[in-house]
Amino acid sequence: MALWLGWAGNIILVAAVIVFGVWGQTGRERTTNGIECNSSLKVSQSWLNQSLYPKPDNNSTGCKLCPADWLLHRNKCYWVSKESKTWNESREDCSVKNAQMLVIQDKEEMAYVLSISQLNLVWLGLSVTSPERKWTWVDGSTFDETL
Repeated sequence: MALWLGWAGNIILVAAVIVFGVWGQTGRERTTNGIECNSSLKVSQSWLNQSLYPKPDNNSTGCKLCPADWLLHRNKCYWVSKESKTWNESREDCSVKNAQMLVIQDKEEMAYVLSISQLNLVWLGLSVTSPERKWTWVDGSTFDETL
């Protein structure tokens, strides 16, 4: 009797593994660039993006979220340090986080940055090139002085 119950339990266990394996595969989708995402995560993220943020640009994978403690705005992630560092130390800290220092692209982004409540002092990702003495952003773009 115990042997029969053991075999029945194994059969039920194998059937459950097969059912959950098939069910898990049907709940997954592939995005256009080959990144696999859980469909329920994609639905939740889509709802959040539509409800809270403007539509992301075409470079978004649809599966990327900002790291914990970062702020999301217009498909960019912002991190506000609680430490005071020099410009070079801040640039290095950003590099370690696979990020770059703040590059402001338009007046709306500048208004958003200024509205961040926990913000005290900000290092911008601007530097002066020599010998031209022109301001450039850390991403290589030129500084728009009308901003």
